[in-house]
Amino acid sequence: MPNYYEILGVSPQASAEDIKKAYRAQAMQWHPDRNPGNEQAKARFQQINEAYEILGDPAKRQQHDAPSQMHGFPPGFQPFGAGGFDDMLRDIFGQQGGANFRWQPHATPKNRDIQYTLTITLEDAFSGKHMPVTIQFGSINKTLNVIVPAGVEPGYRIRFPAHGENSVPNAPAGDIYVQIHVQEHSRFQRNGSTLITEITVDAIKACLGAEVSVIGIDNNQMSIKLSPGIQHGMQVVAGQHGMSIMGSKTRGDLIVSLKIAVPTNITSEQQQLLEKFISISQGS
Repeated sequence: MPNYYEILGVSPQASAEDIKKAYRAQAMQWHPDRNPGNEQAKARFQQINEAYEILGDPAKRQQHDAPSQMHGFPPGFQPFGAGGFDDMLRDIFGQQGGANFRWQPHATPKNRDIQYTLTITLEDAFSGKHMPVTIQFGSINKTLNVIVPAGVEPGYRIRFPAHGENSVPNAPAGDIYVQIHVQEHSRFQRNGSTLITEITVDAIKACLGAEVSVIGIDNNQMSIKLSPGIQHGMQVVAGQHGMSIMGSKTRGDLIVSLKIAVPTNITSEQQQLLEKFISISQGS
């Protein structure tokens, strides 16, 4: 089992308030929106969330600490050597008369946690959504009111404490974890809070410069100005037109990648003008 105290950078004797402060500080430091494209930061952020899910819950923290907190010793300490208390008893008493002296620590049983994947659209991830979700496990159907925050990242988990299995008597009920999966979009690619889209511009407009319309993830139309002579594959950044940022009123950027299209069906008049343009260009 991971040492969640080390992950959060607190001691095993830390108070609940100290654990919460440490979690907030590290979550802010390693949040994927603050470290776009950093897979190490993303993995670290997931570790921090997992650690707080255990240490932030008194019952789960007690379970985490129980195996290593015999007689007040800190987690990880083995007061009776590498073999533990069981080997010490065997060394002292042996197996007299065929009796096998074996000490077994009491383990608190726990009901099973339920994992559920909720698939949403990119538009839902942008705007957030409240939705009832019915989850079936065993013979039980449980309906939860799931609140998806605006700007949610793929893989984000929403915890519903004590809503999981409860078949083991006198044991705490398990939790339900709803994990968010965001569908791929036909027009936008997502990189953290940044959205990327591609538009096609005809070559004449690319030569002369123009204003083009783009429909954003919020379904609003915006106007983007293209400089004369813009080239195929170039990108234009529209600030504050990307994804919502979870917990913030700001938005990421929208990157518009340009695909230059050469006209194929032109009139004779247009052909003459183009030929004149080439002639002038070659003569200059």
